[in-house]
Amino acid sequence: MSTATALADSPPLYGRGLVSPVAALTADVPPIADNPLGQPGGQSNGDGNPGDGWQLWLVGGVAMVGLSILIAGLVAGLLYRRRRAR
Repeated sequence: MSTATALADSPPLYGRGLVSPVAALTADVPPIADNPLGQPGGQSNGDGNPGDGWQLWLVGGVAMVGLSILIAGLVAGLLYRRRRAR
């Protein structure tokens, strides 16, 4: 960061010092052609082309079925316990 001023009493391990917002907004910095974080992401099917999302639907469907079975089991258990208590 070329617009930060290092503090004499702080170790360099914990940052770059004070940041001057005016210097940061008015500094002459070289243009960046590439995204420093890499290419934009998204869902891919492994060959670089966007996938159709069927894997996400499959995982969601399995999760919903599992959740439904869990809820049905809890309701059945509560009803059984309630009838047995009478």
